[in-house]
Amino acid sequence: MIDRELINTLAAQWRDLKELERETAVQRRMYEKTLVELLAINTSKKGTTNEETSDFKLSCSVRMDQKVDAKMLQEIADENDIGNGIISNLFRWKPELNVRNWDAAHDELKKLFGPCITTKPSTPSFKIELKEKEEKSDN
Repeated sequence: MIDRELINTLAAQWRDLKELERETAVQRRMYEKTLVELLAINTSKKGTTNEETSDFKLSCSVRMDQKVDAKMLQEIADENDIGNGIISNLFRWKPELNVRNWDAAHDELKKLFGPCITTKPSTPSFKIELKEKEEKSDN
């Protein structure tokens, strides 16, 4: 038997915590932005800034996120006759499974490539919203 009242209570508490988490994340980012300004950190340059106060040791690291346009990369390599050895030395390739096409593929292909794929369950994710209370009419 499903304990709907317990589920209702847990769902309400989960929603409250999710909202608190969102609010505190927003506030934390505002504090981080202010600290970046106070410490005069250049966010366009990679590096680490360390600072100490009477109560705290602060360390702020700036990293650069880089994305590669795989199609352009391949075109440039082809145009310049650069082999895969050089490319694979400079870049990592992260193949991702196209689930829709995989599910529709012939069994022979699935059998061939199946050993390349590891499947494990992901962490369940929830979206819990407050139900709108229906207004009762006085008819």
